[in-house]
Amino acid sequence: KQRYNELGQREMVFFYPFLQYNNYRRDLSLLDDIGQEKVMEVALSFDKGYSFKEIISMIPKDVTLSWLWVDDVNEENVEDFQGKVHDEHNKIVDTYNFVRSEHTVYGVSLFDANGDRQVDPINYFILNIESGKQYKARWQGEFNRLFTTLSGEDGKLTEDDLQYFGAVVTGDTQTLSQLTDLPFIKASSIGVITDKY
Repeated sequence: KQRYNELGQREMVFFYPFLQYNNYRRDLSLLDDIGQEKVMEVALSFDKGYSFKEIISMIPKDVTLSWLWVDDVNEENVEDFQGKVHDEHNKIVDTYNFVRSEHTVYGVSLFDANGDRQVDPINYFILNIESGKQYKARWQGEFNRLFTTLSGEDGKLTEDDLQYFGAVVTGDTQTLSQLTDLPFIKASSIGVITDKY
């Protein structure tokens, strides 16, 4: 189901690459219906985890890559990513795979708060995690979990340890149409749509 934020704007969702879904969002197929005078953000869910360099080489140059969804989970226990459907006797009759809301995923912003491209966004993300786990505050446990999940066997968190399950891109309908048939895109979910001018 399509969800909307408090302003009535579309919210994006992401699909895990290691799960199979009965239905996928393929919102890139809606571009022809949206019109050339619009620009939008689109969440892309990949078919597997990719490195930052791989993603940079796969996304067309004139599509604005603005954010990367970091693989912050241990996918070994698939049950952690499934919901259960119960009958009236509380017996499990079906399961379904979770999708992730744009509000529940961690990622690397490639732009700063002023809208300027960050110089070293990956290391900025790593520094934020390392800083967050040092301070005794509300989210310290979550920063510790992220560090443990993301860091390599050497106990250090580096750019090479990070994999990305998806991205957010922006552009107009013509520019984004270049993404329509790319084989590494498993699903697409349009978010905010606005007028170009």
